[in-house]
This record gives sequence, C-alpha cells and structure tokens, in this order.
Amino acid sequence: MTKFPYDDEYMTYDYRLHRYVLTDKAVLDILGENLNTILVDADPVTKKAFLKKVSNTLYDYILSASQSPDYIEYIMAKDGSLRDMIRDMLISQVEYMLTNGAVDSYSGINMAKGHYIDLDKIRNGRQVSMTVEQKANASLHGYGHSLRYACALPRIATKFYRVGY
Repeated sequence: MTKFPYDDEYMTYDYRLHRYVLTDKAVLDILGENLNTILVDADPVTKKAFLKKVSNTLYDYILSASQSPDYIEYIMAKDGSLRDMIRDMLISQVEYMLTNGAVDSYSGINMAKGHYIDLDKIRNGRQVSMTVEQKANASLHGYGHSLRYACALPRIATKFYRVGY
C-alpha cells in the first residue's frame, strides 16, 4: 500500500511547505518543453526555483479562498485520488507561466510615466490557468466541497487531522 504523500519521477513533496512540486522530467515528458533550453541560465537551482514558484502560485490560489487551508493542504497530500489532479493542475500552470510569464509578480508601477496600473488589468483578472481554476473550483467527490471553498472545520477536528502528517 502506498503511503501518501510520496515522491516519484514527476512530482516531489516538499514537507516543509506541505506542497507537491513538479520535476523537470514531468515538464519534458508531459508538455514536451525542455526547461534547460527555455529558462535562461537553466542550472538546477533556476529550474527548481521556477518549479517551486509554479507550485506556490497554485497552492496560494487554492488556499486563498479556503476557510480551512491546513485541512486542504492535508487532503491534497494524503488523498491519493487527488494526486493526478494536482499533477495536471501543476502542468497546466507551468504551461500558463511559460506562455504568459509569472503574472503574479508584476508590480503594476510604471516608473517612467509615474503612475500605477491596476493589477487586474495586467493580469486580466487571472493568476492561474483556466484548467487550474476549473479543477480547483469543482466539487471533490466524497468531500462535499471544492479545493478552494472548504468550510471551516470544527475546532476538535483541526487538532487531530495533522496526526502523522
């Protein structure tokens, strides 16, 4: 029996941040994109930083609307049936960020003109790919909520779900 979370050739689990992170092999095999040629100075540190940024963007988007972010992190780590969905969302986000850049890091300040641009206009109201939005907002089978909109857990439950995590 597989113990979740676990690492494989396509995703590793960062136990410090409680997040899955894609490997560059996943990007190459699934998207056909070689990060060694796409990223400038594509040393292992640069690739790892990019893939962590993708993961952080995805998880931050999902957890931003949740009343129970720790619970969502927990089920994303421990429920094996969600692992493929998480990989698909990460892959979709890589593709989105390679195409559009890291849209969440634009400041919106134009120093030359001395004015501020509304970030929603820069991002077109979007931080993540449409696939990520659809999957994160879809109701999860067996949970009665989506990844983004989990209700707050009772106080007693929050104490116990991290046991062994």
